[in-house]
Amino acid sequence: VADCGHHLEDDFICVLSLLYSGEARVNTEVQAGPLYRVLGSPLYITCSVSGFRSENTDKHFEFRMTKPSNPNFEIQIISSHEDTFGYSSHLIRVIKNEITLKRLSPNSVRFEIKSLQKTDEGEYECTAVNLEGYSAKTVVKVIEDSLSVSSSAFTPLSLNEGEALTLTCLASSSTSQHTHLSVAWYLHKDGQEDAQPIISLNRDFTLSPGQGFERRHQAGLIRLDKWGEASYSLKMAEVEPSDQGRFYCQAQEWIQDPDGSWYIIIQKNAEEMALTPSSPSLAVEISAQPAALQEGQELMLSCNINTQDVEKRFFSVAWLKGSVELARIGPTGVLTVAPEYSVRQKNGELRAYLLKHSGTICLLPHLLTENRLSIKMQQAGNVAEGGGLHLSCEVDGVQGQLSVTWQHKSTPMSSFTEIISINQEGVTELTEEFVSRKVRVMRPAADNFTLVLDEVTLSDSGVYQCAVSERITKSKTHNQTQTTTVTVISIGKMCLCVCVVTYIVTVLPLSFFTENNLSVSKEDTAMNISRNQDFTIPCNINKQSSHESKFQVTWFWQKEIETKQRPIFTVYRNSIQQHRFGENVRLRYDHPDPSQFSLTFSSPGPDNSGLYFCEVEEWLPSLSRGWRKVAVEKSGHLNVSVLTEGRHVLTHLVISLRKNSSSSLWAESVPMNNKPSGDD
Repeated sequence: VADCGHHLEDDFICVLSLLYSGEARVNTEVQAGPLYRVLGSPLYITCSVSGFRSENTDKHFEFRMTKPSNPNFEIQIISSHEDTFGYSSHLIRVIKNEITLKRLSPNSVRFEIKSLQKTDEGEYECTAVNLEGYSAKTVVKVIEDSLSVSSSAFTPLSLNEGEALTLTCLASSSTSQHTHLSVAWYLHKDGQEDAQPIISLNRDFTLSPGQGFERRHQAGLIRLDKWGEASYSLKMAEVEPSDQGRFYCQAQEWIQDPDGSWYIIIQKNAEEMALTPSSPSLAVEISAQPAALQEGQELMLSCNINTQDVEKRFFSVAWLKGSVELARIGPTGVLTVAPEYSVRQKNGELRAYLLKHSGTICLLPHLLTENRLSIKMQQAGNVAEGGGLHLSCEVDGVQGQLSVTWQHKSTPMSSFTEIISINQEGVTELTEEFVSRKVRVMRPAADNFTLVLDEVTLSDSGVYQCAVSERITKSKTHNQTQTTTVTVISIGKMCLCVCVVTYIVTVLPLSFFTENNLSVSKEDTAMNISRNQDFTIPCNINKQSSHESKFQVTWFWQKEIETKQRPIFTVYRNSIQQHRFGENVRLRYDHPDPSQFSLTFSSPGPDNSGLYFCEVEEWLPSLSRGWRKVAVEKSGHLNVSVLTEGRHVLTHLVISLRKNSSSSLWAESVPMNNKPSGDD
């Protein structure tokens, strides 16, 4: 009998007791150790035997252990053929079913301890009992439970339907073993036995939406963001009535066993938080101007909608004469009319306008006959072989639904071939040629589509094209394309030469010993701006520690009535950008100089007032981990105040009555002042 519990920790399977009888060979196998398991968690060890002439006959198994403090003393635990096999220290736990031995097949069993104790640490031996014993050993290490999980809110939440929900979960582990964490958010609806997974961040850092939440995740309405080392935020842009229930987060700690498989060593749930979405109150008023009129005069019908957060909601408005519907504007802004008015609509005699809360008059999308669609593509330049390619396509002047296709051609004279596309419903389709490649499309903002291609090769050089198609109506589309040229540079083969004399010399780069000299501009400024007036948040580095420094810059926002500082945009040291403000906010990042960064906020509203600043992380090369963070500095504050305007949606329907002609119907809008003028 050989011992592999201590010496074969890197083997996938521990195989012992090989006995030859004629041509028969008997093998006994258990999982290779050491197996790290958490105190209070279950332990499973599978033991199997092969090589017997009678494979269908039940084999008997016995489990023993030795403790590190007395490795020469064997403790009998449990047997498949003898009820009183175990020593008294374990026999009581066997009788209480705290330790069990379950038969999986005639040639295999599973040994289980339901709740590990510290005294269960040691070397376990499984013996297949026959005329002689065949055994295999593995080592079990019992470690402390260091997983901590908590949530940010404990009181019930009450939100209106369509409002945003943000919940934060803190999850961390201080174990000395190399483990990975996975975090998932769950919704436990009233009356249902099991909770539904909303979204999870897996141990390999991939995101997976739960069943029933895929559509909202693809549309960017449900996100899971990781902040720092231990903060995981669930963000739902618009809560729905179906979201009522109890929310909680769950953290799992994983460890990789010597056989390469991953095992959950501990799992914990945070406190539940109850959510009750409610429908906001809605008030509708209709008015006619003038109230009395003669044939040939204009008639304007105004429908005034008042409700909470009116600028964030969508409405369907219909005008009726008696019980007959004359015209309707749907939630997407498309106007439909009764058959008798269809000719006037085609002739442009029937028009509809929407007066938004900002006072801006917007012609409805179906009346915009000109193509306002424009796209701007990031110029990529050179990419190192084996690195990642990120190409951004920014869209402006959008009036309808978008679909985007990324294409590539290796030479200017060849034709484009499709790489990946995303349709109007947000469904991604990858071509067969790129199925085996690490390629994906991201939509960090409503007007931004980013192609990500990892581990590029020399053949990926060439021209890349972003083709955008905008669907206005069933029969009308607008198309735009933009191209950029990418060159993949070969990095060659790197050689590390070590000269050995009588000892090994390791030369550290000078930057490894560089002191922290990072300095960021800390000047506080303030500005008062009107609605929709762009403003820029600068982030200037006055001094850096080394010419090899790379920077990660994050801009933060603090509302006027809050103390919480929210990250809104991050550019990492590898130039990857992360938009954190939401799809309805347009941010433009600029980096005109190695020491100058800026973020421009487009078309802000009063809700965007507050303090803005940036935080700079300085990174230098490190021998052990690639890069090391040497300094963190914050800039001064920019205090921005955006002027407040009205908060109403006003839609007008205009009927023109002309003598000796058929009546015409259209809708238009008039800006509303906060105070009535003398002419009102």
